[in-house]
Amino acid sequence: MHNPSLHSLFWRGSLGAAAWLAGASFARAAYTSDPTPAISWPSPTEADFFKDLNGFPHYGAADHAVDLLTSGDSATWTFDVTAAGIDPASVIGFSVSFSVSLDTSALNKQDYYFDISTPITSGAVYPGTVLNHGAPAAGPFNNWSSVSPYMSFTPGSFPAILAVTGSASMIAPANGPADFIAVDSVTLSVTIAPPPPPTLYITNSSPGWMTIGWAPATAGYVLQSTDSLATPNWANEASASTNPVAVDGTAPARFYRLVKVP
Repeated sequence: MHNPSLHSLFWRGSLGAAAWLAGASFARAAYTSDPTPAISWPSPTEADFFKDLNGFPHYGAADHAVDLLTSGDSATWTFDVTAAGIDPASVIGFSVSFSVSLDTSALNKQDYYFDISTPITSGAVYPGTVLNHGAPAAGPFNNWSSVSPYMSFTPGSFPAILAVTGSASMIAPANGPADFIAVDSVTLSVTIAPPPPPTLYITNSSPGWMTIGWAPATAGYVLQSTDSLATPNWANEASASTNPVAVDGTAPARFYRLVKVP
């Protein structure tokens, strides 16, 4: 449940640092969360892990909740790519994007800094000049800034669980904790290497019969054949995607190929 006195403590810049120190119930970095992400697949080689943050029950776009950082606070959000069945070694690229907002206090935008880091990349710092002061003042904010720093890493070094840390700092905060940076959501997007195509093989099975199949037994492929390579007329075999399949070894010569289904 929303605490009206806490709302006033954070929102009204006139309260200042003295009022903050008097608020014994306040605890630094208490208003952060690390929810289980919603996972989606924009393509077979791209996965998105979306966290709708909920550490503080106000200002957020969808659920009216955010993670809230005052000067010197930090939060860490973790993403387990194996939860989506992804082998970390297959990750060849990734990005992290945030929906971020400043408070609406009198502090100048250039006095805010939002620092983003991970264990496998160099950090990125966003000054408040590229972020918006939250509006409308009563919330929920509808002018969130989207930031997505460039993330470069060595392929093969991606961890099973990636920890993403965001930190807030302000130069001479005017209102103590009334000056804050709100983070509405964090999204990890990963790109994975496509699996190598399977290899087609033909072996003797029993007298007069051959076995045709492919390995690994990757789904999404069909077997095609043609009588000639000079004037090919490729057509799906009756077996289609059956793997492996027995063919008559005494029949006239034919040529086979494996085709990925669109």
